[in-house]
Amino acid sequence: MRKEEEIQRALAAYKAAIEHAEARRSSKPSSGSEETPVRRPLRSKVERTRCPRPSVPLRDSITEYSDFELLELIKWINSDGRLRTDDEIIEELLPELGFSRRGARIETVLRDLLNQLRHQSRPAP
Repeated sequence: MRKEEEIQRALAAYKAAIEHAEARRSSKPSSGSEETPVRRPLRSKVERTRCPRPSVPLRDSITEYSDFELLELIKWINSDGRLRTDDEIIEELLPELGFSRRGARIETVLRDLLNQLRHQSRPAP
């Protein structure tokens, strides 16, 4: 959804990996001692915070939610810039919708909306 931001994150991770590899290559351990490599997670320069949660009340059934409400919640979950699979998005949506289990109807509705959102964000040929 944020193509430029994702590109910048990927480039930052790539550059950090190159710098890390070059630093390891240029540092030579002293004779007779073996250094244990220290592994540090690569940190993105992009802050991973979500925008405010949309005001969508809890409902008893997935059919009581409008497509607009569900799409707003999906966009909200994606607003932190993290890349997620459809399954991960659905997992995060369930508690936000007030559901504890993932039924076939819920799965179908949410997957259809994810596909719809994906097709909307594609550039026209």
